[in-house]
Amino acid sequence: MRIPYTATNFPAGSSASLIGSQVLPTTWTDIVWSAITAGKPGAAHLLAHRWHSMADVVVRSHTIYANLRQRGLRVDRSTLYDSLDPTEKGATSYFLGMAMAKLFAAELFDTPWLFHVSQATFGGASIVFKRGSKSQPDLIGQSAAGTWIVVEAKGRTNGLDSKALIKAKSQTAMIRTINGVPPSLRVALQVYFDDQLRVRIDDPTDAKPEALEIELDLDAALAKYYSVATAITARNPTRERVRDREFVTRVDEDSGVTIGLQASIWESVRAGKFQEIWKDGGRMNERVSQVDGSSTIYPDGLLVRLDARWSPRLMNLEPESRDG
Repeated sequence: MRIPYTATNFPAGSSASLIGSQVLPTTWTDIVWSAITAGKPGAAHLLAHRWHSMADVVVRSHTIYANLRQRGLRVDRSTLYDSLDPTEKGATSYFLGMAMAKLFAAELFDTPWLFHVSQATFGGASIVFKRGSKSQPDLIGQSAAGTWIVVEAKGRTNGLDSKALIKAKSQTAMIRTINGVPPSLRVALQVYFDDQLRVRIDDPTDAKPEALEIELDLDAALAKYYSVATAITARNPTRERVRDREFVTRVDEDSGVTIGLQASIWESVRAGKFQEIWKDGGRMNERVSQVDGSSTIYPDGLLVRLDARWSPRLMNLEPESRDG
């Protein structure tokens, strides 16, 4: 599939992928991976409570399955999405915005880890922006090269909302530094629909005068992110070799999703050696996909595999017509 996007205001010398109108190749495994690892205070909340964590994977996977469909090479909203009431549409579009933030950060900015801003602190205390206002970005991430980015995600059911994009740009400017280093990029992202799902990304330049200098305990953030290990190993995990690497995996029959974690990273999680995770997961793992796109290993060491109900043939149908 192809997701059209428009990139504006990125620094001079940026890659061609950050200039003007482009398309991002993607698969359903990519979208599911993004959905189940974004949009919360780290993956800790996603997978911290044993069987409850897998229930969250099911909910997030089904949200994608029910509300999106494939039309040839396009990603579009389903009739079920169209039937939602305005409040439900708002929640779903926000969820999709967070998922696309994760996907685009990984694909365009070499940043497969995104952490919720609530995990950071200011002067050792919880972050409070503008005397308690909610004008703050959603996410921060550290790239494989060690640079930081700030991301604010918006989602809209219909066309591009210029006012929402301006607000997103303003929110990204509320962080001056992360662990003493200015972010290399401040990414305002909006996902919206017209004839298909589209994305707009913009890089505002300067921090605001009232922007904060925040601190993130990277070890703690990684510990929460990789709490996926708890969910996978809580009940009858399996071990398998994929592309000459060993994974601990768990199949969820309800959603047709298999989620796995590279065994070496799982061992590091158990030992609390999170800097080893950073090296192993970030600099040694390249994204590897099967030819049919049904299984992918991601740079964070996670494996996602989808069964036949996620095939292009079925995903081209509306949810109520899929017989998988």
